[in-house]
Amino acid sequence: MVPLAVGSLVPAIVGLIGVGVGAMLTGVVEWVRESRRDARRARVGARLLRTDVFLVSRIVRRSIATQELPGYLDISLPSWREYRDLLASALDDEAWGIVSPA
Repeated sequence: MVPLAVGSLVPAIVGLIGVGVGAMLTGVVEWVRESRRDARRARVGARLLRTDVFLVSRIVRRSIATQELPGYLDISLPSWREYRDLLASALDDEAWGIVSPA
């Protein structure tokens, strides 16, 4: 049996450290990208929800003013169903308490 020289282990150790650092950097980059993507989707969701709420409030105000309901009254908020989870993660507790009953 031939004894291993310390010099022959150095490239293997450096390679192993490189793999570990590379994996860690990949994880950090993916986390940052996902965080940005979620923040962007939350902003989109907030804008769409604001538009939905505005449209529904306009229907309600018009109905109150005319004392008539439109033939077809759709007051659903599709953006709320689609973006609720992202908004829940993006909003602080106070803001979530305001919008969550919607």
